[in-house]
Amino acid sequence: MEDRSLRERLRRFCEEAALQLALDVRNGVKVPFELVDEARSGGNAQPLWCYRTLTGDFIRERLGVLGMLPTYLPAAQALERVGGIEDWFEARGEQSVFSSARDRGDAALRVFLAEVIGESATFEFDPQRFDSAWTSLEAIVFSSLSTTLIAAPIHGLELGNPELRLDGDVLLISQDSVEAEVLPAEMFRSDQAVVVAMLEVTDGGSAGLATARTRLRKLVCALRLSGVTSPALGGAARIRIEGGPWQVADIGGAGAADGLMVIAPGEEADLRSFCALVERHWPSGGELAWALRRHELGCDRLHHLDALSDHLLALRALLEPEGPASGQLTARLAALCAVPEQRVSLAESTARAVELERLAMTGRSGREANAEAICEEVRTNLRALLRDVICGHLDKDLCGIADAIIAQSAGIADNGRGFGDPEPLAA
Repeated sequence: MEDRSLRERLRRFCEEAALQLALDVRNGVKVPFELVDEARSGGNAQPLWCYRTLTGDFIRERLGVLGMLPTYLPAAQALERVGGIEDWFEARGEQSVFSSARDRGDAALRVFLAEVIGESATFEFDPQRFDSAWTSLEAIVFSSLSTTLIAAPIHGLELGNPELRLDGDVLLISQDSVEAEVLPAEMFRSDQAVVVAMLEVTDGGSAGLATARTRLRKLVCALRLSGVTSPALGGAARIRIEGGPWQVADIGGAGAADGLMVIAPGEEADLRSFCALVERHWPSGGELAWALRRHELGCDRLHHLDALSDHLLALRALLEPEGPASGQLTARLAALCAVPEQRVSLAESTARAVELERLAMTGRSGREANAEAICEEVRTNLRALLRDVICGHLDKDLCGIADAIIAQSAGIADNGRGFGDPEPLAA
């Protein structure tokens, strides 16, 4: 009953306020506006300047006139009594700290009217816009089940088609997609290739945003594990709660991609299946989960030498639980990632990577001419192991598998343990 009464009071006020504002405009009152660049391309693209009516500012300027309307006070008082209105304010990007209930009611009525009017310069009352604004208010305040849309830029990624649906919740779009029209234009302005990942959550609070952040991190990890490049999650995402304005949200990520990953139309099905597999088999704890986190931290580093320590730590967690003093890392990695005739070479290369890490600590890493190539080889082999374990091609006991291969290569009897194929298992 309370929400039906509130709806009717708000509707009567919005109708009367729209008539008053339209009359003010016809009588010569100027409506403020701003010029915005709606161009979506980065680089040297020409700006596309458009006029945007500042409806909210105009309503704020006319509050003295609107406050004298007969329908103003009943609507404002009804909003004063609504619990949870602060959540709705936050969803609209408004300040939610007020000195009194009256101030809260006045501010809520002003913001609601601005949402109903939109960017219209004629200030005509639109029943459909009113219904949309009311539905958003009702979902946040009365049902507590609001829908939040999250849009996060992923740098270093290019789509062959305008959009790619990964599952029921996650959609990848380029600036050529029709879905991109609802996004802020600046999301596609970048010197790097950029794709936007869009997903919906039914919880508009911090828990919903945390869920979205986790899903996005898993998505970027899956993209990295599926190839040789490193797409990166941009740190500044946008969220939109129940049709409100887009707001900036921090979701982590460096935004610095390494290389360009192109998803051709013929590769979409395989990528969709791989991302779903990573989502299903994502480890909840243990060495594998820790190694995945170190892999992601390394990929977010801005310099390859900083990433090297993260990736070596991940490999040590998987292949050297006895500790670095055991010296097992190089031989075990070579056994898993190289054919027999190349194992010595890979072991030596890994040893150079360990030495390069030590030199980086002392500031003498410039002595190694092939430092970047060494770091890239470590990252590639780490990804191969992570990918094969997550996909089920390798058992999680990588140390046991590697030791069995080493023993078999040395001609030691397996005592019925079944050492398996001496060929490299990580690919």
